[in-house]
Amino acid sequence: MSALAAKFRDHVGGTSGPLFGLFFDQLSRALGNETTADIPALAAASTNALATISRIGGAQIGDSPLLDALAPAADTLTAADGERTAALTAAARAALNGAATTADLRSRAHPGLGVEVLVTVGSPLGVPGAVFDMLDPAPDTSGNGTRSPCIRHWANIAEAGDLVALPRRLGDRFPVDSHHEAHMSTVDFHTVDTYLASGLSASALAPHCDTL
Repeated sequence: MSALAAKFRDHVGGTSGPLFGLFFDQLSRALGNETTADIPALAAASTNALATISRIGGAQIGDSPLLDALAPAADTLTAADGERTAALTAAARAALNGAATTADLRSRAHPGLGVEVLVTVGSPLGVPGAVFDMLDPAPDTSGNGTRSPCIRHWANIAEAGDLVALPRRLGDRFPVDSHHEAHMSTVDFHTVDTYLASGLSASALAPHCDTL
C-alpha cells in the first residue's frame, strides 16, 4: 500500500493523485506489516483519510466528490459487524450513493457545475446480485441503471479477464458513452497498477480533452 500511495502521489496528475496518495498512505499505516486489512483497519484508515484530506485540502463534505464518497463509506465500515464481503459491498454502495447524491445536489444548485468526464476502470457497478441490485436509485423495470445528470461524458475501461468488472460493457446496463476493453499479456486481476499501466486510461479522456 505504501508503494501504491507513492505511485499516486508521484505519477498521477492534478489534485486527485496526491489526495488518493493520502488515502492509500492511511491504509498503509493501518495495515502495518500485514498483507490484508480487516474491517476495523479499513474503517480506521478511511476515517483518518477523510480527516486528513479534509484538513489538507480545506474541503468539507459537500465540497468534493471524493469526500462525499469517502464519508459514508467510512461510516459504513465503522458500523459494520458482519461478514467481510458484505461489509465491503455495503461500503462501496454507500460511497457510490454518497457521491452521486451530493453531485446531483450541486448540479441542481449550480447548473454550470458538473463532472465533465467520468472514467471508470474495472468497475463493479454492473455486477448482478451484488452492487447493481443494491444501487439507489434502483435499476428500472427494464433492468437499466441510472446516470446522474451532472455527468457529461462517461467512458468505461475493463480488462478482458477482470473478474470484478462483470459485465465489462457497462453500456448494457448504464448510459455509458464509450467502452474500452484492455488486453494485457500479464494480468494480476483487478489491481490499480494494471489499469494505470494501460494507455486506454489516457485515450478514454482524449476525445473530451478540448472540453476540460
